[in-house]
Formats: sequence, structure tokens, C-alpha cells
Amino acid sequence: MEALIELGKILIPASVVLYAVYLMVRSFIIKEIELKKLEVRSRSIETTLPVRLQAYERITLFLERISPQNLLIRLSDPGYRARDFQKILLDEILLQDEGDMRDLVGLDELGGRLLERLLASR
Repeated sequence: MEALIELGKILIPASVVLYAVYLMVRSFIIKEIELKKLEVRSRSIETTLPVRLQAYERITLFLERISPQNLLIRLSDPGYRARDFQKILLDEILLQDEGDMRDLVGLDELGGRLLERLLASR
């Protein structure tokens, strides 16, 4: 009986200390994992943000180039017949579309959906 009491005097404080160390190590590991996630995310943003901004810039220029006002001013010639002018306009839009769509790799999903909507509304 005496040995059991002595064993309890040793095990109870030791288990309390062990539990406290467990909580501290767990908290430290969780903080380290969060810091690593934040670091990876910031590195990812550093690399993808410039590409994404360039893609948005290219899509803005593309939409500006195919807007009717700019197309008509840029391609108008009094000597064109209506059918010829329509074909020239369509060819110009398709040419712009083909060239710019290949460059829009950095556009995210939301930007892609907005672009599809804009092109569908034209």
C-alpha cells in the first residue's frame, strides 16, 4: 500500500508535466505549420500575381481593340462595300481573338468567366 502511494506521488505530477509539455509542443507545431502555409502562399502570390496582372492587361487591350467604336475608326474606308467591310471586321476580330486568347494563361477562373460573358454579349 505504501509503495502504491509513493508511485502515485511520482506519476501524478509527472503526468501533469507531460500533459503541459504536450500542449506546448502541439501549440508550437501548429504555429509553425501556419507560418509555413503563409510563407508558401506569399511565395505563390509573388510568382502568380505579375502573370495574372499581365493577363488582365492583355484582355483589357483585347476588349478595347475589338470594341465597335475603335474597330470602325481603325478599319473604315469609304471604298468598302457593306459585305466587304463586314468580312474585314469579322476577320480582324477573329485575328485579335486568336492572338490574345493564347496569351491569357494567367487569367483565373473568374476572369475567364467574365471574359466569356463579355464576348457573348457582343
